[in-house]
Amino acid sequence: MPHKVKRPTLKAELVTTGTICLQLGISPDYLRNYRQSGQLRQGIHWVNLPGSPRILWRIDLVRDWLANGDSPDHQRAIERYLKSLPSHPDYRPTAA
Repeated sequence: MPHKVKRPTLKAELVTTGTICLQLGISPDYLRNYRQSGQLRQGIHWVNLPGSPRILWRIDLVRDWLANGDSPDHQRAIERYLKSLPSHPDYRPTAA
C-alpha cells in the first residue's frame, strides 16, 4: 500500500509588506509589480484592510508562489488554503 505524505497546512498568517520583504528577501517594488500585474491575487495572496490602503500578505502563499510560480502545485496550495476557510463547502475543522 503506498504511503501517503501529509502536506503541511498552510497558515493564513497575514503580515505587513515590511515583514514579508524582510523574511523572504524581496523588495516592496517586486511585490507591487506582481500584485499590479495580477500574478499575486487579491483575496488569495494579499488583502486590503477595510477602509485603509494598507496591504497585508499571506506569507505562506507568497512563499509558495515564489518557489513554484503559477504551477499546478501552487494551485493545489491555494485550494488547500481555500478549503481551510469556514466559508468553503468542503471545510472541516482540524483538531488544535
